Amino acid sequence: MKISGLNSSGCILSNMAKTHLEKGWFDGACIKGKDNNFIIFFTGKDADWEGKPLMLSSSRNPFEPRVFKSIDGAAAELGRIGIQKINLVIADITNNIS
Repeated sequence: MKISGLNSSGCILSNMAKTHLEKGWFDGACIKGKDNNFIIFFTGKDADWEGKPLMLSSSRNPFEPRVFKSIDGAAAELGRIGIQKINLVIADITNNIS
């Protein structure tokens, strides 16, 4: 069952991601970025909305992807959510999120 992020966006909060994981909609996540500019997007059968991956956002800015300054910080957040399968993609994210 595909469900959009907040307000039909592609961004979700960590508590929403945890619920999606518990329901089996996510099977992992991907950390993508380089140079202190990393984002998280989710993988799995229902981890996209309108062809774009659902991305983790913060409660301060829930309609934009949350940017992490390190891979360790992003991996720690995924651990808090409960995701154990993590892919890492080293690439610029400024213009290409998917």
